[in-house]
Amino acid sequence: MKTWFKRFYKTECSRTREQLTSYLDGELGAKELQELELHLKSCRTCREEYDSLRQTIGLLRQMPEVSSERTFRIDEKNVTTKPGDRKLLILYRAVAGVAIILALVCIGDFGHLFMPTGESPLGGYPWLVRGIELGLFVILGALGLRILIHLFRRRK
Repeated sequence: MKTWFKRFYKTECSRTREQLTSYLDGELGAKELQELELHLKSCRTCREEYDSLRQTIGLLRQMPEVSSERTFRIDEKNVTTKPGDRKLLILYRAVAGVAIILALVCIGDFGHLFMPTGESPLGGYPWLVRGIELGLFVILGALGLRILIHLFRRRK
């Protein structure tokens, strides 16, 4: 139980180590500064950690600055799109269009909006609407499969 509780409880040393960089940068408040300095005086391990960090920062400040000869900005005119991206976008739009049409037809079917008036030479609407719905499902499935194939090939 004690080890489980320690995972959630920060020791004074762990809090001190988290604040060392802020201490070196002069970013601590008066109370935090006083507590940290008091702990550093009493804890040899944290003091060694502080000395090591201070020496590392000192060495880094002594290093000369290196300037890059190249800028790493990307101009929009230099960005090229992959040829497959355009096809994939068209497929996504086609799927969205077919899905919307299918949703409208299904809503109309469930709301009985396609009821024939009078005598119909086609024998009523259900087989026609169900045929349209089935055709749209097939088209939607084919487009979805084409997208999956396209993405799989692109991954290779």
